[in-house]
Amino acid sequence: MPTSVIVAASGEATGNVQSVATATEELSSLVNEISRQVQESARMAGEAVTQVRTTTERVSELSVAATRIGDVVELINNLWGAAVRSRRRKRR
Repeated sequence: MPTSVIVAASGEATGNVQSVATATEELSSLVNEISRQVQESARMAGEAVTQVRTTTERVSELSVAATRIGDVVELINNLWGAAVRSRRRKRR
């Protein structure tokens, strides 16, 4: 094999190795970025779960409060109805 062919093949092989090295660095950089984004997404999902739990607790508390308010309104209506019936009886 002539020396010029060997030199050309060696230069081509060196270029291919450099291309593979560059592509490997880019791929590694992309994998690191994807990993960072996955970690950020996991953090955000964790925060969302915490917010959902807090919201669920608050809605439950509001439901209890609404039930209590309904009980008070019913009591007031019953007292009002009793007062009205009592007045009617007194008028007869």
